[in-house]
Amino acid sequence: NQATGYLNVNLIPDLLNFYLDQRFAPSLDTREVWAMALLPYDVYLKAGKMFLPYGMQIQNDNAFIRGGRNGSATTGFSFNVSQPAFELGWEPGPVASAFAVSQGASADTDVQFSGTVSAMFTDLPVVRNVWVGSSGSVANSSDTETSWFGFFAGSNLERLTYQAEVDIGHLSFPDSTTDTTVAGGTFIFYTEANYLFFDWLNTKVAFNYADYDGSLPRQGSDGENYFAIGVEPFLARFVQVRAFYTVGNGVETEPSHNQDLWSLELHVFF
Repeated sequence: NQATGYLNVNLIPDLLNFYLDQRFAPSLDTREVWAMALLPYDVYLKAGKMFLPYGMQIQNDNAFIRGGRNGSATTGFSFNVSQPAFELGWEPGPVASAFAVSQGASADTDVQFSGTVSAMFTDLPVVRNVWVGSSGSVANSSDTETSWFGFFAGSNLERLTYQAEVDIGHLSFPDSTTDTTVAGGTFIFYTEANYLFFDWLNTKVAFNYADYDGSLPRQGSDGENYFAIGVEPFLARFVQVRAFYTVGNGVETEPSHNQDLWSLELHVFF
């Protein structure tokens, strides 16, 4: 149900890049369009419409740490949400950092600050690689405050690759009916394990958990989870199929949060 095209042009080699991420179905939407200047000392500067730097940014937008599913709890950082922004990054070897100042909510005059710092340690004993990082985001207005803090990590053991992310969110806003400030928090956890059975076949198991604590009105349950298992074969070097079965567990009053789903994806890389 989605078709997306990507274009990257080196306008000035090793100095200036132009990037376009265009969705053609189910709707026509420019997800990302930005220019990036490569500066000395491994620094870059991006300007345009872009995805904000937060979390592991896995490709599964249904995960609670991304866009969620069926109105579930979510961080709101996904490949379906982008904002006009400036991003400053620094990538000196194993360390990578990115910080963005963005428009925030479309009807708001205040800005949103987001950032991620991570490090990849390679050629370690027993495990090949260890990846650790942390993210944060704050968006405040005159009467509303939204903040997120997250931590993620991953590693390898032979053909097994595993990673996880934890996010804690806080939201508060005034309630005109009671003349008080309403506040609540959200805890979200995601973990996955991948095993490369063959050089062309990856298997994945993923678990999502979200718990909401507070009196804020939102669609969904106070606690919910879903489990996914699937295969990701490369049929050819540039063609990958993904087939997954997902089991959702939410409260009984939200039937869409208790659906078992089959999904099939086809990815073609040029």
